[in-house]
Amino acid sequence: MVLLDSNYYNLDATWAAGGCFSDEETDKLTKFKREFDNYYWLTPTDNFLRNHYPANKKWLYKEGYTKEMFFDAPFYSPQIIGNINLLSPSSGVLKVKAGDTVHFKFTDEEKFNYFQANYTGHVSTMVPHRRLENHETVLYTKDSGAIQRARFIPFTHKGNVYEFDFIVPNQTIYFVELLFDFRSALKFRVKYDD
Repeated sequence: MVLLDSNYYNLDATWAAGGCFSDEETDKLTKFKREFDNYYWLTPTDNFLRNHYPANKKWLYKEGYTKEMFFDAPFYSPQIIGNINLLSPSSGVLKVKAGDTVHFKFTDEEKFNYFQANYTGHVSTMVPHRRLENHETVLYTKDSGAIQRARFIPFTHKGNVYEFDFIVPNQTIYFVELLFDFRSALKFRVKYDD
């Protein structure tokens, strides 16, 4: 928090400065790349709370917002966090049964061609990447199972509103990761209703 002209504003100078990115071929982190990210500079509280929760509650300027609510929110990839407004589902924890349909709806100013859902029983998923080989797009990853678990999802969009449905395949998955045009975007935890 910073106080400017009698008003408090959220900022994270470290996250706004750039970062280390993953090399698609080796999965190793690259050297720090200076790249200003305006999202973390004078950010509205609702947006800042997507991936920041203060250690001291006196800096939490959202009435009734708890640490449990923060941890139950979806994970937003840094590449999309400033553009997306998730409308449905309302939580990052999907409470479902096998065979249930989860409806996703969000707004985004960027135009997408592909939506993909990866699901896993592990916290970390290996995201399939794309590359051109002989003028064709080929998916590749070090985890061949990630390709088999990937599902391309038909979607609709009107203007900047996107919608699609995801059918929960079975009760062995615990995470659903959504990729927009082959880039990791959102991650949700799965909990099963009895």
